[in-house]
Amino acid sequence: MVDDSSSRHAEFLHTNYGTIIDPSGRKVLLFGVNEFNEWWGYFESYFEAPIGRKLIYAASDDEEHHLGTDTIYNIPKWFGKKTVLQRMNRRWTAMGWGVYSPLDTRIQSPCHDALGAGFALAHYEHQNGKRFQMEWRQLNSEFIQLDFTDKLDEIPLAPKAGRPAWVLERGHSDVTTRVLEHELDLRSFGFFMGQERAMFLPISVFYRLYHSVLGRPFQAGLKWSNTLDIEGLDDSSLSLVEALTASSSAMFTSSDYTIFVQTQSDWEDHIKTRIVSRGLGMVNVEEFVAGSSPYVRMTLHSPLPGLALGLLIGMWQRAHGPPCASEVVFNGETTSIYLHPRMVEYF
Repeated sequence: MVDDSSSRHAEFLHTNYGTIIDPSGRKVLLFGVNEFNEWWGYFESYFEAPIGRKLIYAASDDEEHHLGTDTIYNIPKWFGKKTVLQRMNRRWTAMGWGVYSPLDTRIQSPCHDALGAGFALAHYEHQNGKRFQMEWRQLNSEFIQLDFTDKLDEIPLAPKAGRPAWVLERGHSDVTTRVLEHELDLRSFGFFMGQERAMFLPISVFYRLYHSVLGRPFQAGLKWSNTLDIEGLDDSSLSLVEALTASSSAMFTSSDYTIFVQTQSDWEDHIKTRIVSRGLGMVNVEEFVAGSSPYVRMTLHSPLPGLALGLLIGMWQRAHGPPCASEVVFNGETTSIYLHPRMVEYF
């Protein structure tokens, strides 16, 4: 454990609306590193062509926008540059992304190859004040070597990430915050959450990724579950939300997280652990019935509703055994979810 970093996450706060904000006030998601790798593997596999570059650019553009708009990362012309660069490097370990060495153009213990490469490109360009073409090589599981060459393009600062159409933006005038409940075990390259290495990812990275892959063709013959019925979305948004839901549910299914549910309180405790405490928003359980035909009605308020929905479906199926049917309605204010046993038709 790294003893001199006890205050590394003191300014990361949890809101009463189930989101986590970083020291700059941006919403972030607390994600297990292995969890993300699992989710990304499923999500990318649905597309006809690889989308790894899309993830790199989503990370790079998002970090570029952050470094370029947060004044604490303004690099002075004369004095104080070293202090700012040290602050940028500390951001890597605070977020759990690994150790970035700009002089060696290398990442040690990267959280993920594409994410790490994207974040590193943004930091290198911000430090040098110009554009670069980047190539990267995965030397082994612990090191990524980066190669930068000058780029003549003068490209303006990446714009703020746009919110996808299916993400409901609710303005809150009564937001309160508290310190994170998680006990994060600090390391030189980041931190662990329990037995798993974890990281913080800005919600806006996902928004940029969504916009970049919206409308891209999926694998030929790919069919989504006929037990998932979603209303309130246009066709292009619907397909992507189905992909996000399926990949998130598969990610949870591949985990060894144990769920035992007998009462509504049990279910709400699991929701708090897997959804609320990770920064995925709030879930209000409106009706819960146990027994031989269990079902639950909920409303979801999440900055990443596709991921949250997939987790809820995976959790419900692990708790109750057979695959469930899911009826989901996106409307102007909230997302309504009804999970119940799948009906078996006999012919």
